[in-house]
Amino acid sequence: DSFLKGLYIEEEVEIDEDSQEITRNWTMEEIKIAFSSNDFLEIGYALDYLYINSTNHIQFIEQSIINLLQNSDLEIKSLAANYAHHFNEEGLLSPICIQELVSILRKDKEIEYYIEMFFSEGN
Repeated sequence: DSFLKGLYIEEEVEIDEDSQEITRNWTMEEIKIAFSSNDFLEIGYALDYLYINSTNHIQFIEQSIINLLQNSDLEIKSLAANYAHHFNEEGLLSPICIQELVSILRKDKEIEYYIEMFFSEGN
């Protein structure tokens, strides 16, 4: 009886590559490299990291979002607009940055609709 009670089925633990990237401890150099690439996933992982670890990086975040919004790749611009919204919701973006983001969005017909979705709260 004690032998049978000691038996159990071992559950297989699946390692999720996405969660490893999010919890990865990025250096600022790695983030800069990701942002200068056109690798949508790597940029997303870097933005996730900055979103979780925004303290002391606000100026860098603002400039990076502005730069990413001006990328030629529509996916990357859309990703940047979404993160701009999230950073803005957390109160991390300065009014000057928001003004510049809205100006960039207005000029880009591919992503201008993000103005309505993300900056309609009086901006």
